Amino acid sequence: MPETADLISSADVVAGAGITYRQMDYYARRGFIAPEVFRGGSRFNRARAPAVIVIARTIGRLTAAGLPLETAADEKTIQLLGLAAKEQGAEQHD
Repeated sequence: MPETADLISSADVVAGAGITYRQMDYYARRGFIAPEVFRGGSRFNRARAPAVIVIARTIGRLTAAGLPLETAADEKTIQLLGLAAKEQGAEQHD
């Protein structure tokens, strides 16, 4: 589990990914993006690793483009798109 200082709030994920809170909550309930749960005072808080922004943004964009949620949220799809984005970024820096 990451240190709590390294985690970001749900509001940061929503803003960074360009999705709604309902979408983020649905992705979390389906198990596509998991929150870290930690004790904060007298209640439990949920926060997420910063990498969740990229995953949530990717799922949101792919579903908006018409891909079924299960395909858009598939780990292989996200890895493939991540590798393609890294290669494209490397080409732009050459």
